[in-house]
Amino acid sequence: MPSYKYWLVKRSVDLEVIRQRKLFISDVATAFSDPKKGITNLEKQEVRLEQLYNSMINRKITIDDKTSTVNWDFPDDSVDKMKRWQR
Repeated sequence: MPSYKYWLVKRSVDLEVIRQRKLFISDVATAFSDPKKGITNLEKQEVRLEQLYNSMINRKITIDDKTSTVNWDFPDDSVDKMKRWQR
């Protein structure tokens, strides 16, 4: 995997972790201040996610076998490249 793809994946995972933590704090605060509002917000989110997943199922997604496979064959100079990259 090229380094820029790794950083894009890492960035998206880090942002998602922060987003989930913020949602948890918001959910706890709403549960103590106005539980009924929290439940209605969760039900709205559930409906939106269900619509999203249903639309994804209806859409035909094709996967190219060449791009979806991982190549485990490393070049001979990969150790030297990794050492230089780590510096």
